[in-house]
Amino acid sequence: MRNHARIAVIGAGWWATEWHIPTLLAHPQAELVALVDTNPARLAQAAQHYQVAHTYASVDALLAAETLDGAVVVTNHAAHYAVAKQCLAHDLHVLVEKPLVLDARHGQELVALAQARRRELLVGYTWNFLPLVARASEVVRSGALGAIQAIHCQYNSNILGFLQGVDAHQPRKVHGPGSAYADPTRSGGGHGHTQLTHVIGLLLHITGLRAEQVSALMANHGLSVDLVDVLAVRFAGGALGTASGVGNLAGAPAVRLRLDIYCEAGRLELAAYPIQCTLHTADGNIEELTPQPEDAPPYPAAAPVNNLVDVILGRAANASPGEVGWRAAELLDAAYRSAAQTGRPVLIEELYT
Repeated sequence: MRNHARIAVIGAGWWATEWHIPTLLAHPQAELVALVDTNPARLAQAAQHYQVAHTYASVDALLAAETLDGAVVVTNHAAHYAVAKQCLAHDLHVLVEKPLVLDARHGQELVALAQARRRELLVGYTWNFLPLVARASEVVRSGALGAIQAIHCQYNSNILGFLQGVDAHQPRKVHGPGSAYADPTRSGGGHGHTQLTHVIGLLLHITGLRAEQVSALMANHGLSVDLVDVLAVRFAGGALGTASGVGNLAGAPAVRLRLDIYCEAGRLELAAYPIQCTLHTADGNIEELTPQPEDAPPYPAAAPVNNLVDVILGRAANASPGEVGWRAAELLDAAYRSAAQTGRPVLIEELYT
């Protein structure tokens, strides 16, 4: 068992400087070895703020110069696949921010590569790392509530400024999000790839389901990316579900997450923020899953990096496996293809032909 984890952060933008870098610096058994970014000014500013001595303009240069155990990939969505592939091929454990990838085939390839290299691929679906969610998954997957029949999930938030390319997020430790979320070449889609993916990743993690067919409608409302998403999904095994959301939620709270799973003999109800989860059985029993401690942050943004360190040190299992990110990529890949064809149902198997 190791007692020290040497990790690099690849991508020195908003989320890396807001959460991943300070989390690593605060961890007593983690060493932030280096930062990587293709933007020299952004890289220099982040390195100076956090006093990181080693910086690189490319992943190639990083891997040639440093001895590492793991990497955190926090680049633009479209770059996740290539960067994660390089790191896995170099025998690193890798945490990739959500969404794992934009193309289902890339997700399949990364999961296979991680297995071949005997390395862990983690995906940054933050809720998946919570003990409460692990308990929910245990119950649902055990069959105690019977077969899953219907699912409704929703993720609404106010990220209109992000999707407009307005770099106005406050407060910030170093950088704001810039214009990346408004640019489909860098981020893929809008609300779907940036926000709806959260609840889709949570749904797939809890249930172990895989989408079989997706029909979707999306509306941009004058933006370059989608603002409103409505998806209808048939899952392998016969369960039906919906996933929907808007990116211009007005008023408080700033985020509304809801996941309801209806089974033959019970149901699961999950909502956030703060996260709450209740199990109902057909005979009237109700189990309130253990909530987060009172002093826990409302959004556990440090959990993915802390789990990566524990995985490297051999102290914990991967709490949000890459396969969940791959299956979420399948669902969203099919959804964007369907929306581009005015809702034509897209079979998941089509993504691989």
